[in-house]
Amino acid sequence: MASAVKDVTYDSLALMAEWLPSDYWKLSGRTQYWTYSDDNAMYFINLESMWSSESMPTVWYGLRFNTTTTSEASDFYWTPYWDKRALGVLRYETDSDKMRFRADIVGGFAKSDGRGGFSLDDKNVAREIERAREIERAKESSDSSEESSSIPSSSFRSVYDLDTDWKAIWGFGGLYSYDITDWLTVSVEFDILAMRSYIDHMVLLYLLSHF
Repeated sequence: MASAVKDVTYDSLALMAEWLPSDYWKLSGRTQYWTYSDDNAMYFINLESMWSSESMPTVWYGLRFNTTTTSEASDFYWTPYWDKRALGVLRYETDSDKMRFRADIVGGFAKSDGRGGFSLDDKNVAREIERAREIERAKESSDSSEESSSIPSSSFRSVYDLDTDWKAIWGFGGLYSYDITDWLTVSVEFDILAMRSYIDHMVLLYLLSHF
């Protein structure tokens, strides 16, 4: 992967599973692990529960929860400490003998217990966080504070991700799968989410082997 400063390579392994307790209830999960060339590591887990009904078998609704964490902060790529997302999902899904198609509309909340992407020691980080909080308190009490106007606390919030409250997010996604053989399926999957200050997107192309 190309960062703003240098190339960082990684290897990744993912596992996916789906279980149908009944014809109108699906449970699924996906976990993925990345190991980076700079000795960092990232872990992701996604859990989903979806329901349907006999009257509308192509319409599904349910819940999705996922979280991402990394071992160390990096200056060169996204390294969340704990990024958590809880979503409601409305899905249209159809199947044929060899093809599967789905389209999702999602909405919910996200919370990121961030760890700033700058390689500062813990004392410096703590000092800057406390300084940002003091500036914000000064702003609330007096708009004429020279220090608070010259160094806005929002910049520190951006760097150190102080805003750890749950925030509303929304997006959409989809999947197309085709059975090449009785035991092998090729799939294309994507998700796009409007986060607090950026657009998060994912595109996957993968082969599934059936046992």
